[in-house]
Amino acid sequence: MNLKNTLFRFVVLVFTLWLFPFPLGTIPFLDTVAEFIQNGANELVLWFGNDLIHFEQQVNAQTTGSGDKLYDYVRLLIILILAVVGTVIWTLVQRKPMGSTARSKIEYWFLVYLRYYLATVMLGYGLAKVFVLQFSEPSFVRLVTNFGDFSPMGVVWTFMGQSKGYTILSGALEVLAGILLFHKRTVNLGSILVLVVTANIIALNFFYDVPVKLYAIRYASIALLLLLPDSSTIFKVIFGYGNIKAKTFFEPFKDKKWFVYTRIGKWVLLTVFVGYSSYTTYGRVREFGYLAPKPDLYGLYEVQEYQRNSIVIPPLLTDSLRLRYIAIDRSTFATFLDMQKKRSYYRMDSDSISGQLSLVNYRDSTDVYTLKVKQKDSTLIFEGFHRNDTLRLKVKRKGKEDFLVNQRPFKWIQERPFNR
Repeated sequence: MNLKNTLFRFVVLVFTLWLFPFPLGTIPFLDTVAEFIQNGANELVLWFGNDLIHFEQQVNAQTTGSGDKLYDYVRLLIILILAVVGTVIWTLVQRKPMGSTARSKIEYWFLVYLRYYLATVMLGYGLAKVFVLQFSEPSFVRLVTNFGDFSPMGVVWTFMGQSKGYTILSGALEVLAGILLFHKRTVNLGSILVLVVTANIIALNFFYDVPVKLYAIRYASIALLLLLPDSSTIFKVIFGYGNIKAKTFFEPFKDKKWFVYTRIGKWVLLTVFVGYSSYTTYGRVREFGYLAPKPDLYGLYEVQEYQRNSIVIPPLLTDSLRLRYIAIDRSTFATFLDMQKKRSYYRMDSDSISGQLSLVNYRDSTDVYTLKVKQKDSTLIFEGFHRNDTLRLKVKRKGKEDFLVNQRPFKWIQERPFNR
């Protein structure tokens, strides 16, 4: 048994299974096939974890935004088991040693598969940062939350969103890495750039408890695999010794006509893909991001006077019923914070003509506010009903520009650090 060939087969099977459903999920009319197979894979993972292994914690396939669920680790375990079984079968079926030509062809298409997958991932993440979609600017609720009440992940999302420049630069490097990966002559440069980018991402994921560690490790692992065929050459370049030979690239289409057609077609598809991805990402920014239209009542409203049933309630920090802030970031969404800054989220309907707001708690449909907005000098008055009580709130509006974190401009020259 050739250990090198066996390890090669194992790696091919592991990453082919791990990256599924790429590319089926991105091809029109085949996405339903990918969904069908994915549903079957989900059932296998649930059966393996809940019925066969009997983990104390229930394995759940529900999408939550985390890539480090128990489900993901069970799925990876199944992939490793299937890869071992597949490697044994592959080795038994192919009794003769794998020739250099056959292996070079498999290796070529496998690495093409890996770099195209990694390229699309880098472009997706990169464009989401370039258009400031993944990390949006801190909301009003974030701005009034005590730093000690932030989760480690919340700290990352806040400091990334606070600096558009840093976020855009991070995204531009990912986009550049993705574009470099599309061409086999620049794949090494793109892979090195991916490793630089993912090293920072992995550090943030581990040290700030961001639950996408498996994803980041997968991307870094693919970049290392892409560098592996030229590792000796890269080592010589870095340490400056040894003779470096010009690399000859495997050409699957040796006919000159097909070579030209495939090359032109590749760049046409790449241009269309990058253009379409940029267009759709920009559309999402205009709908959900910082370019989305702001509601008429956009702002943070500090409750200065709170009357319930004509009784003025003092602003005691121990009072969990009195409101302290009303934050309105979107036209259909509002957040109420009590004196202890405990949050309640409401679905909001507004009538710009009558100035009336209807707010329904997302978790309790009986928790309903009906308020009418009146302007009085530099303050606003909210009057209406909550459950069976009458309310009158005198509030003062604050914009994001009123917070110190948004008031400090960039300065080349600073005589003293401005650290608050």
